[in-house]
Amino acid sequence: GTEGRLRNGANLDLSDLVAEGGDFAACFGESGGFLIEIADDHREEFEEAAREHGVRCLRVGSVAQTPTLTVAGLEQGPATVQLEDLAHAREGTMPLMLSREEA
Repeated sequence: GTEGRLRNGANLDLSDLVAEGGDFAACFGESGGFLIEIADDHREEFEEAAREHGVRCLRVGSVAQTPTLTVAGLEQGPATVQLEDLAHAREGTMPLMLSREEA
């Protein structure tokens, strides 16, 4: 089950990414990049190292103290989803698809 492991969510602001390619590209694009979690006390050092190496660095959010994923900056408006709902969707999709009988 998911009990106990869904404590911290995230607050995201995808405004800069949406401006470049729209909501779908900002949320699902695979145009070459990495999502990295950096402790606040190492953020400036990390960003400086990225700049020194010519790597684009864009802050898109922070860890939340609630079990939710909140996404702001979308053309369609903000979205908030409970982590429990996301976990059920992720973990339940394949078993559901595999349990269906062929029509």
